[in-house]
Amino acid sequence: MSSPQIGDNTSPTSFVNPEPLPDRFSAVQGLFRQTVSSFQRQTLSQCLVDAEGDLKTYQAEINRLKARMIALEMRRDRLDETITNYRSLLSPICRMPIEILGHIFSFCCETNHISDLDSAIVIVFSAVCGHWRGIVLATPRLWSSMTLNLQEAECIEDEDYTCRLMNLFMARSRKELLDLEFYGVEAEAFEHFEAGFHCLLEHSNRWRSVAFPGDDPCWLNQPTSPFRHLEGRCLPNLEHLFLNFCTDSGVSDDDGDRMASDLALFSKSPKLNSIHIRGGTLPSGCRFPWAQIQSLRLSDYEDSNLGHMMTLCRNVRRLELERVDTDPDDLESPTDLNTTLEKLQSVSVRDSEGDALMAHCCSGTSLSRLYRPSIFAVAVFGSGHPGTQVPW
Repeated sequence: MSSPQIGDNTSPTSFVNPEPLPDRFSAVQGLFRQTVSSFQRQTLSQCLVDAEGDLKTYQAEINRLKARMIALEMRRDRLDETITNYRSLLSPICRMPIEILGHIFSFCCETNHISDLDSAIVIVFSAVCGHWRGIVLATPRLWSSMTLNLQEAECIEDEDYTCRLMNLFMARSRKELLDLEFYGVEAEAFEHFEAGFHCLLEHSNRWRSVAFPGDDPCWLNQPTSPFRHLEGRCLPNLEHLFLNFCTDSGVSDDDGDRMASDLALFSKSPKLNSIHIRGGTLPSGCRFPWAQIQSLRLSDYEDSNLGHMMTLCRNVRRLELERVDTDPDDLESPTDLNTTLEKLQSVSVRDSEGDALMAHCCSGTSLSRLYRPSIFAVAVFGSGHPGTQVPW
């Protein structure tokens, strides 16, 4: 009976045990106890030749069985992988409607880090399985949010990497509006990001949200900055702007003028209605379209002209103040908040213990002056004045 061949469809139990080979040394076993004659030497030599042939036969059979075992292991592993794949179809997530799964993906893809060190989460999702890849490719909004670290871009050896990745995101986001975050905005980093940024500039009409959460939002208008190409563009769909001034030593007049020049890039956006400013002081020369701002949030902010700023925001509906350092009397001018914030609907004040603004708000004076029929939500957070009653 012939042995089964590798790769055939025989049952794993249909092996054939090979016949034992004859004992080649039975005729010369007694030579260890006597002198070997010439005739016996010839007989012994022939036995050795025959035994070496048997040894090769054994080795060939071993190799055949090893190959057979490897083939069976491969078939076993393929079957195990197939079973695992089909068993996954019984998991609860496979019963979930595509619309809900895509909605869950949207929460995870709110921040896609564009870096060669860590793949963007939307790219990771697209590599999980064919079903997920189909959902990801069919949902453009998953590709519309990006976080770009210019300092990481400076370390990328492949200069075309960022450009290729930007083109990929722009193509797969289709016509969705874009939410962008920029870290490491420094003059030295712009050169390495120039090509990738031009891909974004071609779609600046789709920018909905722009954030500079890392460092001072300056250097935007420098000769080496790709942002300078935004000059003359109105960013027609820009709705939200987040600026982080993290300087600890204040801003000089020259730096203030430079920042004002940089931020002028966003001064002509017709849909800009939300601004979040954190840290430091906004340069006085900034020409934002204050009259169209509906949501204003100030965090860790220090400005003696806060009241004047809010008089410019005469259409603000949502006001959030977090750890704002200002003179409370500046909020008391009857020509300021009392006469301009006619559309204010929501007020939130959050300060640390001992802040003057918190004490003033908890006294009820500021809140009572802010009262108007349009307000439907007031929130005051702080530990400095527990149990204080606010008169209404």
